[in-house]
Amino acid sequence: MALRLSAKLMLILAAIVISCQLLMSSYYVWSTSEQLLAQHRQHLNSLKVTMARAIAIDVWNYNPESLQLLLAPYQNDPAIRQIFVQANSGPKLLLDATPMQPQSWLLRSFLSNTGPYTEAISLTLGQQSNEVGTLMLQENQSYIEQLLLDALARQFLELLILLSLLAGGLYVAFNRIVLQPLKKLSVSLSAAISDRTGIVANPLTGLQDEFEEVALSIVGLSARLAGDIQTIRDTNASLQHAKEQTEQAMRELRQAQDALLQSEKQASLAALVAGVAHEVNTPLGIIITSVTCLESELQQLHQHMQQGTLTKSGFQQQLQQLLQATELVHNNAGKAAHLISNFKLLAKEQTDESVRWFNLSEFVNELLIAYQLDQQYVGLQWQTAVQPDIHIKAVPGLFHQLLSGLCSNVRLHAYAEGTEGQIIIRLWQDDTHIHLSCMDFGAGIAFDAQKQVFDPFYTTRMGQGSNGLGLSIVHRIVRSNLQGQIELFSAPQQGASFVIHIPRQKPD
Repeated sequence: MALRLSAKLMLILAAIVISCQLLMSSYYVWSTSEQLLAQHRQHLNSLKVTMARAIAIDVWNYNPESLQLLLAPYQNDPAIRQIFVQANSGPKLLLDATPMQPQSWLLRSFLSNTGPYTEAISLTLGQQSNEVGTLMLQENQSYIEQLLLDALARQFLELLILLSLLAGGLYVAFNRIVLQPLKKLSVSLSAAISDRTGIVANPLTGLQDEFEEVALSIVGLSARLAGDIQTIRDTNASLQHAKEQTEQAMRELRQAQDALLQSEKQASLAALVAGVAHEVNTPLGIIITSVTCLESELQQLHQHMQQGTLTKSGFQQQLQQLLQATELVHNNAGKAAHLISNFKLLAKEQTDESVRWFNLSEFVNELLIAYQLDQQYVGLQWQTAVQPDIHIKAVPGLFHQLLSGLCSNVRLHAYAEGTEGQIIIRLWQDDTHIHLSCMDFGAGIAFDAQKQVFDPFYTTRMGQGSNGLGLSIVHRIVRSNLQGQIELFSAPQQGASFVIHIPRQKPD
């Protein structure tokens, strides 16, 4: 971490210093080149005047050997590339001096050629100045480039020394002022993390700078966080305790619901048995009465035959009575047999809790026939629409519990006691679900109560024959046992409709 911070700082400072140094070096090169060019031009201007005076007589006489001897010292001057002398009489002399080197990018950037330097060669004869020729010097600026390169080398050497000193000083200062406090603060934070209290101790006491202010802020923040963490721990402990209590209450509630479900099954079966027994009593009573009548008529017929007092009209009358009594016995025995057959089927489905495939349509029809004969549903007009041949894999007795709960809810809540009403039961299926609905046109359910109708022990008629378990058991059977959904559609004084959707299963 320290190396990364110091490296970043050094790179930033180095970039700033190098940028400043480059700007200063550019200005230095420009100003130096201007100064060297001025000196160069001044030197050439001075040379051309001096040389013109020195060679005036030899130009007038045009003595090439003497001219070369006079100009030879100037050929070594680095500022001169060529010397050109022309006499007025016409002869020319061209002398090469310092060879011209190719110009580099530095020379092209800062140096500019000004063309040849020319000077008229004059000779004074008899107090009169006469022009005898022309001197032209072709300049050479290559040596100025070397001077500029030497200056740049000095500049970069100074920059390297400056950066080395700056880097060393900054590293020492940065390490002492920044890195050491940060390291102490990091150690203190690590100790606070490993400590269960989580409170950071101030490691920068006495600095009286921004780092100490940051450390004090961290200490305060750590104390606040430690308090919040302790609060969270206490809250978690309370929540865990509440969760355990809630789970225990839920387990107890499930056990109570299971017990109540079994109790409701038994009570429903008992009510069904009582209702069927009541219905069977009527045909059995008629059968007993008819059998008694048959016995009496047969005894009278036998007595008349023994006494010889049997007449044709009397025999026909007694025979007609015997036929009527026999017909009553036959009809009522059929009714009793049908009722007992239905009851045996329902009793078997209540006790047989195995999951199997069965014809739900036939089962529902049998249940509805039994319900219509039950005395508790007297006054209800039944309307049924059962789609045939609907098969399902489930516990058959569950559907008795469903229909019993729904129909009992209609009898208890939809219509006032002693009044008549209508109940509609429908069973149908589509490609994905089996649907069972129970609808009435009674008092309906208030909107606020619709959210609670499936809650255990919720009822609007507590103490009036309702314990608030009917719809709760229906809801649990639909959701838990049949993995289905149940919907409620109702409004006050507009009746209620419960629709159950059970996923269809593919045959094994």
